[in-house]
Amino acid sequence: MKTSSQIAERVLALARKKAEAAEVLFQESEESPVVFRANHLHSMETKFTTGLGLRIVKDGRIGFSCTTDMNKTEELVENAALSAKYGQKAAFAFPKKPEKVEVEVLSPEVKGVRPEAFVESGEKVISTLLSEVPEIKCDAKLVKSTARFRLLNSAGLHKRLERTLSHFEIEGLVVGEDGLLWIYKGKSSRKLVLPDRKTAIKLAERVKLARRIVNLPSKPLPVLFAAEAMPNLWFALVMGVNGKTAQKGASPLVGKIGERLLDERVAITDDPTLDWGVGSSPWDDEGVKSRKNVLFDKGVFQGFLYDLQTAGLAGTMSTGNARRSFSTQPYPSVTNLVVKPGTDKIDNLINGMNEGVLIYNVIGGGQSNLLAGDFSLNIGLGFKIEKGKIAGRVKDVMVSGNVYALLKNNLLALSKETEWVDAIKTPSALFKDVSLAAKSG
Repeated sequence: MKTSSQIAERVLALARKKAEAAEVLFQESEESPVVFRANHLHSMETKFTTGLGLRIVKDGRIGFSCTTDMNKTEELVENAALSAKYGQKAAFAFPKKPEKVEVEVLSPEVKGVRPEAFVESGEKVISTLLSEVPEIKCDAKLVKSTARFRLLNSAGLHKRLERTLSHFEIEGLVVGEDGLLWIYKGKSSRKLVLPDRKTAIKLAERVKLARRIVNLPSKPLPVLFAAEAMPNLWFALVMGVNGKTAQKGASPLVGKIGERLLDERVAITDDPTLDWGVGSSPWDDEGVKSRKNVLFDKGVFQGFLYDLQTAGLAGTMSTGNARRSFSTQPYPSVTNLVVKPGTDKIDNLINGMNEGVLIYNVIGGGQSNLLAGDFSLNIGLGFKIEKGKIAGRVKDVMVSGNVYALLKNNLLALSKETEWVDAIKTPSALFKDVSLAAKSG
């Protein structure tokens, strides 16, 4: 049986006979999810994926093809050559060997953890939740995965990378006289993360606080978005700083580099060099050296994120933000989005609210034009704050506004504490005069 190196090198050799330049991505992945449904273990399995992606430049145009059949390498090359007739004009050259970047992305602990450990962890969390909230129905998913990549191109680059990922998510559903209550907690890292008793106790406390429903007036009020709800706002900025969105002229940030668009307390970076970050890697998926990119500094927009093609079309250099799997062409994307924390503790922010709302999660992905920063979200789990105390849960309430306007004109404070939510490290944020529409109000 041929090795991954032999397969990739053969495809590259065949492609070079058909095209001026070529790039091969060989990917192997192994994923082992342990799933609980309605408080009980539901399934344990391991999934394997192997694939080849080939990108070429033929007659100045980009061609692409992919396969999961390692016996069809000739067909892979032919398909890439055929697709180049209709491909976009290439505005880049494949990179040579990048400088070495040290970043921790491979955890022996994740590779070695057995499914039984996930089962035990899931059972303990669910048991703790049931002891605190007997009527709750819990779903849980605990996953470990390992991915191996080999990237070769006709410029002489030949890179190998292996990285791990650990993830868990706990969902709870409570059916009561006032309807449904949904709670959630999740975490991801390239090192091992497991839910513990503290996770369960925190979720149980939220359920108990939510048993009392209070009315909310339909008027602008201060709103504290907890860290776990903040990605719903940051996604607008993620879309805005994407070089491909800018290339199409769709980003509201086009032509605004150097302008102060957000509150001067807002500083945001994209950093793939952080140890154990979900989006971390020593090089991007085109072989360009990873680097930290400043997106906003003191509220001033600093620039877009690019892969090779979008950078070439924009007349600039790649920022090392190409992302892809073997089955897709590269595209620019954030890696680890890191938001600078503030100076106020969350408890102090709550204590300082005379009347307002604390939001832990929202339902759905939002409506309106998120690319322009507009959002309209149904509050999934939120609490009314009265004189610095939680008065009870708010129900059937929608929060709306414009992300850019809130972050520029309505930001009261960012919390000192931060939390990783998937690949976003964010503080909580308190805003003034946020639009709230309550069914009862």
